[in-house]
This record gives sequence, C-alpha cells and structure tokens, in this order.
Amino acid sequence: IRMKTSLYKAHVGLAGYRADGFLNLSVEDTSIFRNTGVLIDHYELKDLMSGQASEDSMFSVSTVNNIYDCSGINSDQLSKVINLSNSIEIFMKNNNLDALAVRCWPEFANNFGISPCAAMSLLSGKGYTIGCEGDVEGTLSMLACNAISPSPAFLADLSQVNFIDDFALMWHCGVAAYPLWDGKSVCSLDSYFAGGRGVTADFVMKSGAVTVMRIDSARGKTRLFIQKGKAVPMEKDLKGTYCKVVFDKSVNEILDIVTSNGIAHHVSLIYGDFKETMIKFARIMDFEVVS
Repeated sequence: IRMKTSLYKAHVGLAGYRADGFLNLSVEDTSIFRNTGVLIDHYELKDLMSGQASEDSMFSVSTVNNIYDCSGINSDQLSKVINLSNSIEIFMKNNNLDALAVRCWPEFANNFGISPCAAMSLLSGKGYTIGCEGDVEGTLSMLACNAISPSPAFLADLSQVNFIDDFALMWHCGVAAYPLWDGKSVCSLDSYFAGGRGVTADFVMKSGAVTVMRIDSARGKTRLFIQKGKAVPMEKDLKGTYCKVVFDKSVNEILDIVTSNGIAHHVSLIYGDFKETMIKFARIMDFEVVS
C-alpha cells in the first residue's frame, strides 16, 4: 500500500528527455498516468543548472570532503558538484517534486562542465529520488522502492554477467547514494569519462540481501520485473558505484528472462528481501509479474 500510495500521490518531473538513443527508456505520458496515477511534468535541463545557493544550502566544500575523497578532481569540478547539488535541491523544492528523471548526458558535460552523477549521489544520500538517463519508469521504480526500504534505492545496470562464477555486477557510472558505501573501499569522486568531465562517485556498495525491481511497459502491458539475491564483498576494481550480486536464480536464467521479455536495462536495487511485498504491490496495481 505504501508503494502504491507513493506513486498516486507523487509529483514527478522529467528534465530534458531520455538519453540519446536509449529507445527502451521511452514512455507515453498517458499510459504512465493510466497505469500508475503519475502525471509527468516536463522541464528544461537549464532549469536544473540555474538555482542559486542560499545560506541554508545543504552542500558545501566541507560536507562533500567529509563524504568523498576528492583528490581525483580539481577545485573547479568540486565547486560545480556543490553548485549543481544545491541547484537541483532548490529546483525540486521549488517545484514540489517527489522524484526527478534527468537526461544526464551529453548536455551536462558539454554545457555545464561536469556530468550530474556525483550530485545525484549526494542528493540520493539525503533522501531525494533522482533517476539518470531520463529513465521515467526507472525513477518510478526507485520511488516505489524508497517507500518501503530503509536505505536508498540504486538505479543499476545488469552489467558484467559472469556465467562461470554465477554472478552479475550491478553497476552504474557513479550515482549510488553514498550511505550504500561498503565502508572498506575508497569512497571517492573521479572524472574518468566524458573527456575528464564525468565527475562520478566511485565506491563498492555494501554487502547483504538485495531485491531488484523495475516497473516496465512494453507490448501494451505494464510489468513488474522482480529478482532477489545477495550482494557479496568485492574489491574496488573499476570506476563507478557497484556491487557483486549472486541471485537466487542462476544468472544465465535471469539474463534469459530479461532478454526474452524485453526488460529495459535499468533496475531499482534496494537492500533487504522485499520480493513478496513487490508481488503484492503488482497484484494491487494489476501489473504482470516477471520473475
């Protein structure tokens, strides 16, 4: 019921559009409204970049340095992360937004000077629901997950599927909320992509039971993709934010489910076993369950 209510009461924004070429993230506003009760408001990307920080702004140099090792970025990039974080926070508050999907590339790096990944990590850590690549249904999935989870949802790619060791890397380029850090790896900011303008959060996420879910529309149906598993310890071997997950089913079977059903490439990951809760949510929303 909390998951359903989180959608029906939500004011959700889309800044820009879906990421260039990501056709599987496209949505039809009327279908979203009919199936979830959410009416999407559309905004320009420049609206996120123009906010002015105030004396009570949440983010400052000291707060960011206390969370991340910022030695991998320069002072100008750090300043842009702080300004963008405050600007997006002001934008969401002024527009009374419960969640926001953002077309995070390529315009941000080209026009603002950094990508919004690090800012999204900061904001997610403070309780804001923000999805990247203009993924509306992924953002709605995060919003519903945040209604039941004590820790922030993470919009992840099913990445580096390993058939031999039977795991998948749940990765994204650096947007996971900083409270999901494993406490062992270096929690840092880096500028490894977009010609040094990426500015992402980089850390391994904590271990524990996880559930992944996506509200996904295709072929005239709205489905709920659900899987559960366990995030296990791993070394910090690459950039971005990620965890190594061993699922209850074989990763080969999960990959087959994703590809044969045409599930979009983002899922919302939360810590804890919420599979039965999500099945009940699908029932009351009249969503088809794919698991």
